[in-house]
Amino acid sequence: SMFIAATFHWTAGFGFSAGLVDFALSLNVPIANQPLMLLVLGLVMFVVYYFIFDFAIRKFDFATPGRGENAVTEAAITDSEDETSSGKKTTASSTSNSKYAQMAHVIYDAVGGQENIRSYYNCATRLRFELDDVDQVDQSKIKGLGVPGVNVLDKNHLHVIVGTDVQFVADEMKKIEE
Repeated sequence: SMFIAATFHWTAGFGFSAGLVDFALSLNVPIANQPLMLLVLGLVMFVVYYFIFDFAIRKFDFATPGRGENAVTEAAITDSEDETSSGKKTTASSTSNSKYAQMAHVIYDAVGGQENIRSYYNCATRLRFELDDVDQVDQSKIKGLGVPGVNVLDKNHLHVIVGTDVQFVADEMKKIEE
């Protein structure tokens, strides 16, 4: 797109970020040459990129968030039977109807429950665990929830990347310990 804009001499007087405010301020700058054509070019490139990437993702089966082996379905969560740390068997659907509660139960059990968890807290997108032994963690069970990632930092620290809903999952985990 830069090549096309340069070829046709479509310019704007961007100063810093090349964002919307910068663009609006540059409309009356003398060095701007047909700046509205940049909007047209942007729309055309959006369509081109969309169809190219859509084709490539489908054709070559590229893994993307929400697709593939990490994709989770409601049936996979509600039909799964998990053994809790107290030893009794419960179905995720019977413990709560909340998807966050179901996620919390699966993560709690997968990291080893009360016996393995020293402490945990959450930041903006992650559950951060301090564990007795990271080797006890069933990462495939956690990834089966469709979380964006599981990071093992060392033998005692693990991050489960949940996303911006992490606070709800952390709140449900606190209820499990009560």
